[in-house]
Amino acid sequence: MVVAVVLLATAFLSLFTSCNKDFPNTLRTEYPNDTANVKSGSRKVLYLILDGVRGELLETLQPPTLTLLRRNAISSYYGLTDYQTNTLTNAAAWGNMMTGVDYLKHNIIDESFTGNNIVNYPSIFTKIKEVNSKLKTVSIATSVAFNTNLAAQAGKKLDVATDAEVKDAVINELKVNEVDLIVGQFHSADAAAAAGGYEATNAAYTQAITNLDGYLGNIMTQLRSRPNYAKEDWMVVIASNKGGATTVPGSSDLGAFGDNQRNSFVLFYNPRFLSQQFTKPDASSFPFVGYAPNLIGVGAGTTGKNLIVANNNNVANFGTSGNFTLMFKVRFNNEPGSYPPIMGTQTVFNNTTNGWVIFANSGEGWNFKVRNTNQLAANAARKIFDGLWHTIAIQISTEGSDRKMQAFQDGVVVGTKATFTANATSTIPFTLGNVDGSGQAINVLLRDVAVYNVAIPDAQIPSIMRKSGVTATDPYYANLQAYYPLNETQGTALADATGKTTGMTYQGQALYTEFSELSKNVSPPISTATYKASMNNVDIPVQIYQWLNIQPSSSWNLDGKPWKLLYTDVRNN
Repeated sequence: MVVAVVLLATAFLSLFTSCNKDFPNTLRTEYPNDTANVKSGSRKVLYLILDGVRGELLETLQPPTLTLLRRNAISSYYGLTDYQTNTLTNAAAWGNMMTGVDYLKHNIIDESFTGNNIVNYPSIFTKIKEVNSKLKTVSIATSVAFNTNLAAQAGKKLDVATDAEVKDAVINELKVNEVDLIVGQFHSADAAAAAGGYEATNAAYTQAITNLDGYLGNIMTQLRSRPNYAKEDWMVVIASNKGGATTVPGSSDLGAFGDNQRNSFVLFYNPRFLSQQFTKPDASSFPFVGYAPNLIGVGAGTTGKNLIVANNNNVANFGTSGNFTLMFKVRFNNEPGSYPPIMGTQTVFNNTTNGWVIFANSGEGWNFKVRNTNQLAANAARKIFDGLWHTIAIQISTEGSDRKMQAFQDGVVVGTKATFTANATSTIPFTLGNVDGSGQAINVLLRDVAVYNVAIPDAQIPSIMRKSGVTATDPYYANLQAYYPLNETQGTALADATGKTTGMTYQGQALYTEFSELSKNVSPPISTATYKASMNNVDIPVQIYQWLNIQPSSSWNLDGKPWKLLYTDVRNN
């Protein structure tokens, strides 16, 4: 379902991203008996903004009005306020959903609106007045800053004190006035959450949302009671401006989708719409793609081997004290023979000199050994010769005079040695590949080799090790001793991305393999295209413009996209 949704949405996205092209009109115009039921030019919009209402929490609460509206709506509990990295404020979020661009363009940072760029990226009220001044617009808000800065060109503005007054004012407009666009801004849920948190455990927050849903029900009742409702064509837009900071299990894999501050609810309703409901992507549904060095050892001796060797011997020396973490990703292209190393600081598997080695064995999987005496107990869980990408981490911790090694595979502990005393520092440079001249054949790909000078806590290792790549947002980035992405595509030089040490050099034939595969063990970064294919708050102005027969020009430089609206009473193919 998720992949289908993403592909569908990406197809829509491609419709409007071409250079120098205006937005396609995605609205249906061929309705059965259209002239009998809908007057020309009678499209109208009711746009209700719910500050601070997290979409995912709405899915849990299932408030009756919104749940019922979703039956005839295109909607998502997993919309995005945006996918940037700025700290969200109410004002910045309003800017996204009123201008159709994010803060990188409108430059609205907070409720002071200082330094904004609304002149170049105006709100929907300004654009509607500019394109069709005959359309009647109203803005009703509890936040004076909203009306002052984003509704300056509205035909009518009402500043009210409470959400109940917003509800009453919207109902009054629907009851007595001819109007083409009504915007209502509600703030009580965000106020309750700011005081007690954005979780379901905050009773004041959930009660505020329940009250808002009741207000929406009152408003919809009045809308349907309009004398000419049957001859009008209303699109009702209900959207939260933003969510709020909460703890999301597994959120590190989902980028902006895992940031509940950016989690919004978006709904476009019309009684004739077919229900389309969009969810967030599964982190494991995106392929891990790229290039990796292909390290091959054909058997005993050095013929046919290729190795990657650090250009100094100061990396990955774990000594007899101190804390360290080694992480990397590996794909075995075949089942190895007995004990070929895949990386380490020893040149011979059974060497009694100082240093360490990670080796493979068809019988027991892989293992980590310091010198020739200290290694993890055999564990069948470490068998990973399946041709898929896996993640491995070695954690070395020192407490007093005791050192412990612990091994993780795909985020799970697969081996522990409570104490070891061998010296894990060698004069041999850190080497990737089968360094053992007497070992058996291997054929492996390696990526994202990271060496930290800290024992990363057990609870954090799983989420860090499954990420594709290490960035400055890594909580232990400052503790990196070296990080080799190994994402080069040619040549013999492989860079250290931290700048703290020298790179590595291919010895023997430099082989690189291109790969693209789904792996439950690796979470590639979610692309901008994926974010844009989801429902974003910047999409709302584009959809409103089109509903009101206003065709946005490419010169407006909007970030949003139009969504294809499907109808119950026409063929939609």
